[in-house]
Amino acid sequence: MPASVGSACSFSGAVAGSAVEVSPRVRQPGEAVVTSPRTRLAHRRTAHTPQPVAGSLRSQLPWIAASVLAVGCWLLVTAVPVPTGDLYVALAGGRDALAGRLGKPDDWSFSTAGRVWVNQNWGSGVLFYLTHSLGGEEALLALKAALTLAVLAGMVALARSTGASWAAALLVASAGLWAARRFPELRPNLLTLILAPVLVWLLRSSLRKTWRLVAAVGLVTVWANMHGGFLFGLLVLALWAVASGAAAARCGGLRSTLKGGGPAVGACLVGVLLAGLATPFGWTNLTFSLRLADPAWRTVREWVPMSFTPHELFGSPWEFLAIAMTSLAVVTGRLVQALRAASGPNEAQQAAAWFDLAVAVAAIAMALSAWRFVGVALVVLTPLVAPVVDRVLQPARRGWPTLVAVGVLVMVAWPFAGRVLRHYRPDHPRFGKESFFYRMLELDAFPRKAAEFLAGNDVRGRVYNEWRWEGYLRWVVPRLRLFVGGRAQQIYDWPTVERALAVPSSPAPATDLAKLGVEVVVVPMHLTYDHMVERLALRESARWLIVYYDGRDAVLVDSQATVHRVLVDRLRQGGLRYPNPAIAAVSRALFLACPTSGASPAERVAALTSAAREMPTIGVYWALAAVAARGELETLPVLAFLEEEQARLGPLDHRQGGGVDLLKAKYSVAWQLSRGYAALGRGEDAARWSFLANELRSELWSLLQW
Repeated sequence: MPASVGSACSFSGAVAGSAVEVSPRVRQPGEAVVTSPRTRLAHRRTAHTPQPVAGSLRSQLPWIAASVLAVGCWLLVTAVPVPTGDLYVALAGGRDALAGRLGKPDDWSFSTAGRVWVNQNWGSGVLFYLTHSLGGEEALLALKAALTLAVLAGMVALARSTGASWAAALLVASAGLWAARRFPELRPNLLTLILAPVLVWLLRSSLRKTWRLVAAVGLVTVWANMHGGFLFGLLVLALWAVASGAAAARCGGLRSTLKGGGPAVGACLVGVLLAGLATPFGWTNLTFSLRLADPAWRTVREWVPMSFTPHELFGSPWEFLAIAMTSLAVVTGRLVQALRAASGPNEAQQAAAWFDLAVAVAAIAMALSAWRFVGVALVVLTPLVAPVVDRVLQPARRGWPTLVAVGVLVMVAWPFAGRVLRHYRPDHPRFGKESFFYRMLELDAFPRKAAEFLAGNDVRGRVYNEWRWEGYLRWVVPRLRLFVGGRAQQIYDWPTVERALAVPSSPAPATDLAKLGVEVVVVPMHLTYDHMVERLALRESARWLIVYYDGRDAVLVDSQATVHRVLVDRLRQGGLRYPNPAIAAVSRALFLACPTSGASPAERVAALTSAAREMPTIGVYWALAAVAARGELETLPVLAFLEEEQARLGPLDHRQGGGVDLLKAKYSVAWQLSRGYAALGRGEDAARWSFLANELRSELWSLLQW
């Protein structure tokens, strides 16, 4: 074979993704140039088409437009509000790791019996904790922006490795980041969204620069200490080894197979070895995630298989399905093209093509198996489409197709962008003057003021807590011993989780909590827990006491628990510390409404009516109705007071900033009036208030979606 032609199975002009530069065949002297009719037509079109001058503004327009789109998508996705308790699990876990408690018997929960928490995310927890220590919430905001930008950069690098232009790479990366907009949360999972596309990029480009194969192994080793998603990284290393070996075997014999696939296989084995040894948990780090194979854990909402209906956390599946099918078609076509190359088989091109197909199939299969994997799949799949986008738009020859594509993406994203921007407006009815960080993490979903109460009054004991609050309560009040929470399969067994989930709907929650040895309850006051709190504290035979209520969250203690006797005495004497006087008044009123408090009916009425005027909340009107239902108050005077409250609250504007709480109070009054008149057999009055309650509930739902 002439030296100028090159070996058909060599790595000559190694891969720039699927675009492999094969050494050209040298035309012999006197040999005619043979071109196809299609080639001659393309040359004629090019000759008559004005080409943009290199370096001119016109030639740069596609790149500039795609860059502006990428920056816009980055800022939009960074600002997407998502409440995530995993941030506080990471912060508290990072603090524990730096305090030397990593790998020690668990002291977060009383239900773990001293088991070791296999915290596969400990590295990201340390990163978050150090960031918070340096600059507080503002530093965490900056960290989220930087990590989201890293996701975008990884996708651009992967798209560029396929041979796409900068304009096409930025365009598809922007589209992919927008499609995955619900997944870049400020939690350890964000590290996997960065490292997955970066790993695929390193492996695809390792045919040109072999040091990147070593870098890929190092990246997986770091990943194994940052997030449990490193198992996807090990899978990608294995797929690269298989693809490299398959391409080498097709192009040559055993020697070629060993030469082409040997380094990739070695990298995979070293990666597995380091992921099992270079972590605090040893080989357990490799096998622990297999707990998710238990069908019981697959009922948790983020681990359920993908369906064709919108998910409450992750939205519609159709964007993913469209991207998945497109990328699968593109990488399949690229493999067919590589296998049928007219110049003969090229090992580098085939290895990249086989690898792309294998990664696409694996990512799609994972996403279909669980919603949690959809984000990882999107950031890996979307960049693989870049070469086709490049060929269709041809940004190097003409600018208008790229500008049209940018405009289409802007129009598609605009409604969602509008909702995100409204979330941060000062007149948002859900928020008052809260910070950007507060709104981004929707911290009204966490017990901020209740935790302040718990910390300020040295409340101790075993706690039954809302699942999402485990990390937050550990972060703010580390002395508490919690029941279960967001660490989920990392530490808890499923029977314990089932017991926790059964308590709110139990007909005898006090008995269930007594069996668990629980002495404190910290829960949000909404439909899931309302009946539980009523049975615990407001029924005639109840022995629990409400010691804190701020209109959203409640803290209850067992009055018979020795550890709380001093706390209850201090509350009776007005000696407890509360976030503000209004919360103190409402909390004391609900405490007095409990039968175990020993207050007289007159004291209860006085406290509840005074608290309602100072801070109208759902809980005050609900407790007033509960006291009347116990027969301690006459129903008609209570209903008369509620009608006075509706007349007082009705004219107040609940559409201003923070007005949702006022609207909830209006709804609560109307609902209690409808129930009260129904109990008296006054159907017409009950229907009138029920109609108003339904109208207020609809308006409340509308404001919550504002």
